[in-house]
Amino acid sequence: MREGKRGAIPEDLSPILDRLEIDARTWLRAIRRGQRLKFHHAVGRASAIKIAAEHFGRSFLKGLGFARTLFPEPG
Repeated sequence: MREGKRGAIPEDLSPILDRLEIDARTWLRAIRRGQRLKFHHAVGRASAIKIAAEHFGRSFLKGLGFARTLFPEPG
């Protein structure tokens, strides 16, 4: 780590998984098992994947259940 390095992440930012609101234990479990992440066209909250499906003219996209686990809806 080097101060002033281009692309350095400011220390005052919270960890990336926190900022993206990703459940760290679920993410690590998926990665450690060597699973391919189960998204094919879109990644994000289930509500965003549903919008993406509509955009692609589909009724659903793969990864919806995994999205609900990794990216819980706020509220």
